[in-house]
Amino acid sequence: MLRLKHILRKKWGFKGILVSDYDAIPELQQHGVAGNPKDAARLAFEAGVDIDLHSGTYLKELPKLVKEGVISEASIDSAVKRVLMMKFRLGLFNNPFQYGDSTMALAAQRRLSQAHRNFAREAAQQSIVLLKNEKQLLPLSKKFIR
Repeated sequence: MLRLKHILRKKWGFKGILVSDYDAIPELQQHGVAGNPKDAARLAFEAGVDIDLHSGTYLKELPKLVKEGVISEASIDSAVKRVLMMKFRLGLFNNPFQYGDSTMALAAQRRLSQAHRNFAREAAQQSIVLLKNEKQLLPLSKKFIR
């Protein structure tokens, strides 16, 4: 997971925020990556995830990790700064509900340039993976499924 931080932020210079998938941080335990919620929070935060979407794991565990000196306050400050900068760039300090109205969301969507749309289409096309069912491997035999 440290590759996420290294490649995205250092190699590619990404300045935005990273948000976990819905409950992805506690799911690190279910997948055998972390042994407990505190470990899951530490691993995700150290990897560069700024926002724990929904689970509350960061809210519960990060203060403990800071108090224990495992995660520095400076690291927390950096993540908070990225989140606040994103909100500032989106204009949420001037109009916090601007994306809560469907007409405003549609207006924001219209601001996307044709170049942005073309890039998104190209990225989607390049990410398509075709699956070939050689030797009738699929569907998997029940012996491979837990």
